Amino acid sequence: MEKGSDYLVPQLTDALVCSVGHRAMTNELLTIARDLWSVGISADIYLDISRSLEEIKDHCRENHISYLVVKKDSESSVFRVRRYFLVLYFKN
Repeated sequence: MEKGSDYLVPQLTDALVCSVGHRAMTNELLTIARDLWSVGISADIYLDISRSLEEIKDHCRENHISYLVVKKDSESSVFRVRRYFLVLYFKN
């Protein structure tokens, strides 16, 4: 958080990039985060694979993160981008 004159201002992140399944897939997550950064989208990487998708969604809501980019270890080249109830698919 940045300290303002009399209050704290939260750092905003546009997107959270994570994986669900049994592998963290760090290289793939870094690649998609780098692509987001290159077009001016702020992104963080969530590497804790012990959390469920619902817990990760709650983390996004609590931290005002607009987009969740999900990589499933069972889908080799597909990432899912979620914004509330909107789901977009794109190939890596």
